[in-house]
Amino acid sequence: MVDSAGSLLTFCLIPVGIFGLLFCHELGHALPALLAGGRAHVTVGSHDGRTVTLGRLSVTVGMDGFRSLFTYGDIQWSGPDSTFVRAAVILGGPAVTVSAVGVLGFVLLRGVDGSLFWVLGNILVSEGYRAYQTMVPKTYSKGPYEGKPSDGKRFLRLIRA
Repeated sequence: MVDSAGSLLTFCLIPVGIFGLLFCHELGHALPALLAGGRAHVTVGSHDGRTVTLGRLSVTVGMDGFRSLFTYGDIQWSGPDSTFVRAAVILGGPAVTVSAVGVLGFVLLRGVDGSLFWVLGNILVSEGYRAYQTMVPKTYSKGPYEGKPSDGKRFLRLIRA
């Protein structure tokens, strides 16, 4: 019985990991703006939620349906307006996500078994999908980002301008 409870608790790490890495993705966008002396507002889940401000960084976490906590993140920033800073802000999120995919893949290849294997495997698949969705240059056709360009498309627009 104790082993079953431990496994159940371990599987609860899947949504925690997915939420945490979405938050890290958005912080990856915010960090270049903050390092350049700007301000950043990160939103995860929904714009209607609790907001915490730490210096020049504000973070809002809200819930517009349970799924939004794992699939929706946004960043608004202001500060030095240079092509380099804009490029770093755009690429910061995907860079964090690709790094997470690499670390998860490395850990899984080094050998993890039992329920932890399934937890890390699920998070790896989720982050791989997030990396693909954000890096491929496209305009989202449905969901919370409908009509908005992906990070990949925003970056291509920036360097072609």
